[in-house]
Amino acid sequence: MVRVAAPSFAALALLAGACAGPPAPFGTLEAQPPEPAPAWPVAPAGCEVEGAPPRPSAYDARAVAALMTWVYRDFPVEDYCGCPFGADQTVGKDCAYVGEETAPVIRWEPVVPPSRFGLYRRCWQQWSLGPGDDALARSKCAVEDEEFRAMEADLYNYHPALAALSERRADNPFAQVQGEPREFGECDFESQSVMGKSARIEPPPPVMGDMARAYLYMAAKYGKGRDWKIKLSREQRQLYEKWSEADPVDDRERLRACRIQAIQGWENPYVK
Repeated sequence: MVRVAAPSFAALALLAGACAGPPAPFGTLEAQPPEPAPAWPVAPAGCEVEGAPPRPSAYDARAVAALMTWVYRDFPVEDYCGCPFGADQTVGKDCAYVGEETAPVIRWEPVVPPSRFGLYRRCWQQWSLGPGDDALARSKCAVEDEEFRAMEADLYNYHPALAALSERRADNPFAQVQGEPREFGECDFESQSVMGKSARIEPPPPVMGDMARAYLYMAAKYGKGRDWKIKLSREQRQLYEKWSEADPVDDRERLRACRIQAIQGWENPYVK
């Protein structure tokens, strides 16, 4: 059991409005720099819908960005490098990322890529132009396939990531990587290449469990039925369960899930 320190007055005030009321102001990094080690408020047992933005019926990149910005408004930190970001989705100069991107921004990346749950669907097979060229198939499935739309729009599947690292990850799976390669400064974002192409990605230890629980949730919610949807191999499930145990749910993740529940109307049973 994780022992949580007694909350400060500021933390209690934050808790009171965690899942209800209008969104707190979301300033720029210059105006409101984040505290170095914030104490995340404990999420309440029930989530109120008052103050939650409306959820669109289908995926829309701008809508997802607006919704997830509301969800992350008290803890705007991306997952791959731990870089704080502002309302304009840009990161501060103190970000540990080192790479070709001189003005890094974040992207709301799906943990389970659309190609993972679209590949064997009829619309995807009909319209896909080949590996790495799935934009047309994704857009067609969003129009023709109701279940695909539901999977694509599920906010539990989205997390903030540096756009440059999200591009490196692409549709590659999360997996264990040998050694501790560092290609992007101090970012603990590890990739293992095969024949010059990134084949597997290992997320940083502080969010390993978060990524694993997102996969387990998506597989549990959308992996049933005759149609091949999201099916984990035994090896994948064992790895994600191992990551989930090594990086258990914390109050930050509970608060995130609480707010997503307020928007969508159902809970994530893997985040308790």
